[in-house]
Amino acid sequence: MARIMRNCEMHQKSFPIKEYKSWKAAEEAGREWIAEQKKILPPSRMNEEGRMTKRNKSGVVGVCLARSIRRKPNRKKYVYWRWIARWPDCPYKGGFMWTISETTPDDDAFALACLSREMRSVDRDEVRKRLSKIYGTKKHAEIMENKMLQLV
Repeated sequence: MARIMRNCEMHQKSFPIKEYKSWKAAEEAGREWIAEQKKILPPSRMNEEGRMTKRNKSGVVGVCLARSIRRKPNRKKYVYWRWIARWPDCPYKGGFMWTISETTPDDDAFALACLSREMRSVDRDEVRKRLSKIYGTKKHAEIMENKMLQLV
């Protein structure tokens, strides 16, 4: 079975081994079919930069809230939250994380993740300096407004 999705519509075709005589031949026919479909169908929008999806809960493209659970050797469970910034070519596979803690409250962690994404920077000092420069400005208010929209 070969499948390709475009504009929320699935296009698929079967390539049975019985017809193609071998797995390799069926797989090759499927690859050729997909290549032909890519020429006919509109381009994929999946990797479109800056595209807001309906599953986005943060209000900012490339920024999401994640929960982590850690167990200590004494079997005690610790739950903590972090804001994650992702962008193409980010040097960290899972994204660049800002943990919510006593020293970094939720709003600051969110703003730091947004700025990291915008600056495409993993230099924590540089991003923190940028945040300290924008406190109380229109830019900071816009970042917080995006976050507030998702809480309602």
